[in-house]
Amino acid sequence: MILELFIPAENKASKIFRSIRWADSVYYPECKSFDIYKRGFTDERKITRRYSCNNCVKDFTDFAGTIFAIKNLPLGEMFYILANQNKKSTKHLSEKLCHKW
Repeated sequence: MILELFIPAENKASKIFRSIRWADSVYYPECKSFDIYKRGFTDERKITRRYSCNNCVKDFTDFAGTIFAIKNLPLGEMFYILANQNKKSTKHLSEKLCHKW
C-alpha cells in the first residue's frame, strides 16, 4: 500500500522550506555573505520572507537561487509534485491538483 501524501498549506510549506534552506543561517546566495538583515515579508500572508545583504546591498527572498524562485504554483503543490514525481504520472499529478493537462 502506498501512502498518499497531503498538500501542505502555504504557510506551513514555507516554514518547512525556510527551516531546511536556512538550517545553519541565512546568507545571500550570490556573494555567500551571512551579513544580512530581515526586511519583512513579500505580502500580508507572511509566506515568503525578504532580506537585504549588507555586503553587496542587494535584496533577496527565501527562494533566491533555488528552483522555487520563479514559480507559478503554490509551494505546497510543488512539494507534493516533488514527493510524488517518481510514483505518479504528470497527467495524474495535474489532475490531482486540478490543473489543466
